[in-house]
Amino acid sequence: MINITVNTNGNVVDAYVNSSSSTSNQCLVEHALEYARASKFNADASKKEQIGSITFHFIGKL
Repeated sequence: MINITVNTNGNVVDAYVNSSSSTSNQCLVEHALEYARASKFNADASKKEQIGSITFHFIGKL
């Protein structure tokens, strides 16, 4: 799970691994952080910042 902070424009301005994350695979962590930082949300001028989380489920190829 990745915790994020989103600004008024809907851009992710901070992303970090939540302590409850169940993976120790650094490659998956790096990809999750990259995807979280690239996420875009609806702008909301009534809020300075919003805090939330994103859960990623990676499925291995067979």
